[in-house]
Amino acid sequence: MLSTPRVEAAKYDWKVYASYHNATKSVEMGDRMYVVANGDLYSYGTDDQSVETYDKAGTLNDFAIYDIVASSGTGEVVVIYDNGNIDLMSTSGDVYNVSDLKSKALRDKTLNDVMIDGSLLYISTNSGLAILDLGRKVFKNIYDLGCAVKSTTISDGYIVSS
Repeated sequence: MLSTPRVEAAKYDWKVYASYHNATKSVEMGDRMYVVANGDLYSYGTDDQSVETYDKAGTLNDFAIYDIVASSGTGEVVVIYDNGNIDLMSTSGDVYNVSDLKSKALRDKTLNDVMIDGSLLYISTNSGLAILDLGRKVFKNIYDLGCAVKSTTISDGYIVSS
């Protein structure tokens, strides 16, 4: 009787060698400073000078970070990627992914600006405006306006976009 040899797939531990120079954005949340450098994310402990890196191989859900925003209302760092994907990362390192904007069939998802007001995140794109409710972790509205929204602000309770 012939037996088929059992072959086990090699298991690899992937190691990411990201470049953490050329910092473009930083936000403070708790006792950590979160920094975007060359589209990658790391944090620096202000109490103990520790450095922690975050990447798709370990924590995050995508590549090419466009921007980060600190939400004091939810205690999370909001990580927005170039393709519209969004991660909500707690200070303990837990990550919740909101991919609705990434998967939405918009004409042009190019991101232009990100602004936070309370627990609402306003994302200006080349197709319009998206509003993410950070507390509920769902999009409140995605407006496909057919024109570019370069930036958004709140004035006297009104959404003002340009």
